Amino acid sequence: MVVAILVLVGGSGLALAAILGDDVDIAAYVPEPGPDRVEREAVGPTDAVLAGLIRHSQVGDADDQPGGVPERFGPGDEGVLLVPDGWDVSSRDDDTLLLGNGDGVYLALSIVEVTATTPATQLLTEAQSEVLSPTDAAHRRASDVLGLQPFGSLVTRSTVGYSAVRTDAQGLTSVGGNIFAFVRDDGLALIVNPEVTPAENWDARIADWFPLWNSVVSNFAGASAIG
Repeated sequence: MVVAILVLVGGSGLALAAILGDDVDIAAYVPEPGPDRVEREAVGPTDAVLAGLIRHSQVGDADDQPGGVPERFGPGDEGVLLVPDGWDVSSRDDDTLLLGNGDGVYLALSIVEVTATTPATQLLTEAQSEVLSPTDAAHRRASDVLGLQPFGSLVTRSTVGYSAVRTDAQGLTSVGGNIFAFVRDDGLALIVNPEVTPAENWDARIADWFPLWNSVVSNFAGASAIG
């Protein structure tokens, strides 16, 4: 069942509710082929465009690794990502790295210290409350949380898809995104959050962020994320 949380912001919220509708199915994006992938039917091009349908799409190759400048992140620099040409570090703090390609695609990466028994679903719940905070996003919609098969040094991993409307200096902007959580056997957790604006470009822009996702997840897990 789709989790639909509607935040109305005066007349604009009411207008958005009428435009986006309440019954569009948002599906979490699962990058890897195999048993984790669940094919589903799109709800139609109009609904998909207006609501930023998050649906499955296989992109990339098992050996895809971007070239670029290495960037480390995390409390002890445990995370590493090769940042290719066309991407820039927008901001960073002790454990989080935010990148953008200057064309509506963003990738937020963070590493936190938990325990090996912490379920990735718990981390997704916490991440969702920040990414889709009522103060930052309206008309928030999320898919079911998907628990996925761990690999490499991972003990648990999960993902969730979402769409929302954000307010920025340019006004109201629709976004589509996905949050991934990975917990490693040493008690470190990786959170990866690609987001695309406008939301209707989600499927078309997966190829932009996917090689970076594959690189950082493979490095964190000590095994290829795809294959």
